[in-house]
Amino acid sequence: MKKLIILLSLVFTFSNTTEASHFMGGEITVTHVSGNNYFIILTAFRDMNGITFPQFAQTISAYDSAGNVTPILVNYHAISVHPLYGFQTFTQVPNIAYPVEIDMWYDTVFIPTGIKYLTWGSCCRNSSIVNGVADDDFSLVAEVTISSINNSSPVFLTPPIMIVPQNVPWQYNPLPYDADGDSLVWSFEDPYGDAFIFPPPQLNNITTPSSDPNNVLRIDSITGQIDWTAPYQGNYVMMVKCEEYRNGVKIGEINRDMQYIVLLDTSIMAPVVSNISTIPTNNTGYPYIVTQQNQNVSFSLMVDNSANNVSMQAFGEPFLLSNSATFTSVQNGTEIIGSFDWNPTNTEARTNPYFVVFRTTNGSYSFDETIQIEVSSVTSVNDIIVEEFNIFPNPTNDEFYVELSLDKTSKISIVVYNLLGEKVSDFSVTKPSGKHLLKSDCNLKSGNYIISILKDNVELKSEKLIITN
Repeated sequence: MKKLIILLSLVFTFSNTTEASHFMGGEITVTHVSGNNYFIILTAFRDMNGITFPQFAQTISAYDSAGNVTPILVNYHAISVHPLYGFQTFTQVPNIAYPVEIDMWYDTVFIPTGIKYLTWGSCCRNSSIVNGVADDDFSLVAEVTISSINNSSPVFLTPPIMIVPQNVPWQYNPLPYDADGDSLVWSFEDPYGDAFIFPPPQLNNITTPSSDPNNVLRIDSITGQIDWTAPYQGNYVMMVKCEEYRNGVKIGEINRDMQYIVLLDTSIMAPVVSNISTIPTNNTGYPYIVTQQNQNVSFSLMVDNSANNVSMQAFGEPFLLSNSATFTSVQNGTEIIGSFDWNPTNTEARTNPYFVVFRTTNGSYSFDETIQIEVSSVTSVNDIIVEEFNIFPNPTNDEFYVELSLDKTSKISIVVYNLLGEKVSDFSVTKPSGKHLLKSDCNLKSGNYIISILKDNVELKSEKLIITN
């Protein structure tokens, strides 16, 4: 509790509490229902130290390129859970050491045909913002093509993170996603100002937040992940633009405008996954798992929970499918273990990988890890069907065994990692098709380990092992 009070005092040092300073960020998303009917969600985050947002219907202005406007009314929903983030309207966003409220307006509405720019905004931003937009008006903007192509806008699948540790590498992934399978391109962009001007002006006095030269603020063009080591404390504003293309033609975009508060704290550090190095990587270094249709993919991620306040969540397209992946997290001693499990069918097989973000948080800071999962429909002589997989005994005081089944001759590797993700032992053996029982020869000391099983250098599964000698 003492640590939390200290952290909150730091937050308030950098946050103006006057009534005009309330906008923390938000976005507008558009989902096709039928014909010209679309489900619009206006999501806004508010600094609870300022005045409240209007808790009644709001007008979103739908402009065409000539500036002609169609007003669209969306109702306020005071008792409703956000369909993506799981937060109830008019409640404080959990897992951040600063009072931020989510407000939500939504409705199914008629939108005229054409390219439309949906805008909503008001006043004001926080007066303590240091990178050039203090006390400015704000606008949320979404672009969508309304036509027979039945287009829905992209969405961001993860709730925003607003608290950033100073001088500590930080990762956050908004997780851009498009239900139509359109191509997405994301980037940083200057936020929008006055909502009552079309087009809303982008703020030309904004500056890029400073960065440690060893971890410059950037957004990954492959995964959408944001990396940053912030060297200075303060309030900063940034906007992520996500544009969608179909057959090479831009058909829409959404923007997440968000404020970030950088704080110095040496005791409440962002929790990180300790065994991320056990996840296979592709040839460009990204955590990347290759599986096949009708082949189960499962793995466990671990994070230290010595302070007893850490939690872990998972977000991504596999959780939106009718054949949904599952993710559970449990406390095991001083650790949180998060387990991902999915058995993709032939309908989930495709060329493009699925993106899953695993978020660890301690109620003050959060940290995201992004893992790509490729589901292949191709079966070849190099493929393996794992009919059995078992490590036993567990716990054990010395030796352990790995039981598995192979459909062809394969090189099997057993790699042992400690909980810091460091490799402490490994051995390999080539076995023909059929059932096999492999005996360990690792001479491990007492403690907890992660056992990773690989076939021809591709990880099949990982599992925790306890040695009690």
